[in-house]
Amino acid sequence: MTEPSSSMLTRTIFEQPWPAAIALLIVAGAIAYTALREGLTKRLFMSAIPAGIALVILAVGTVVVTPGEHARRTVRAFVEAVESNDVRAAKRFVAPFAVVNSRDANAPGIELIDLLNRVNRFGRYTVEENRITKLSTATVSPRRGEVQIAVRTTVDVGVAGTSWQFRVEEQTDGSWRIVRLTWLTLHGSPAPSVDRLE
Repeated sequence: MTEPSSSMLTRTIFEQPWPAAIALLIVAGAIAYTALREGLTKRLFMSAIPAGIALVILAVGTVVVTPGEHARRTVRAFVEAVESNDVRAAKRFVAPFAVVNSRDANAPGIELIDLLNRVNRFGRYTVEENRITKLSTATVSPRRGEVQIAVRTTVDVGVAGTSWQFRVEEQTDGSWRIVRLTWLTLHGSPAPSVDRLE
């Protein structure tokens, strides 16, 4: 499955403004340096243009929170709650109609809340550590973000390497919640049926 990705403009200006801003500041510095070295006052003032654009990019990138960034925050909070074995906290990040499935994000699945309730009730495994080893985000639409993570999970019976894709959407109350969770891989191989999670 391909990693989610945002449009170039969204990624460059809103989600990761630092590389573009640093590049513009380097250009501004180079223009200012050559202007000072050659005594060209007009060129020195021209160095303010890329520097000003860099500052605007940083300001906009700081103020604007994209759906991809909302999704990233939601998923991180969900993973922390799962690692803490706090099912009640984990449920706060899940929409009531959310489903979990495996391999194909569009395939039918089982209700995620039901799965969390069963895990809580039977307490089959205790998560000792849940370390995110890879995380990529994307803004899919103004009200939807996607996150793909690879996780190394240590439970009382061993270690599992898994990858997951989360679909996170803005709800009518303004909160951002997980609406679909897709189990992609287990130890680098395609994930088994979600029934194995029960």
